[in-house]
Amino acid sequence: MVVPPDGEHYHYEVVTGLGGVQTVTLVDDGWALPPGAVTRWTETEDADDCDLVPGDIVSQCVSAAPYLSYAVTLPAGFGEVGANPVIITFVNPDGEDYV
Repeated sequence: MVVPPDGEHYHYEVVTGLGGVQTVTLVDDGWALPPGAVTRWTETEDADDCDLVPGDIVSQCVSAAPYLSYAVTLPAGFGEVGANPVIITFVNPDGEDYV
């Protein structure tokens, strides 16, 4: 996403959320913006541009039940996303996938 440069009397704040959605807000620093000025917009980054960095991925069986543990690093500036920011899908070629 290309964000215009900050000005003398305003700046831009960018917040990144789930799915690469970025919200840009124009904040005036003591000056009144002209009527009808666009002060907020949202864009979605292409998934290929995501800087999600996988860490250790470990699987094991305990009493015939499969477990998967993982670690990932979210991109810099990624907004607060809660306890479960990643979705893992187990692909089942013979039936429904498990998410």
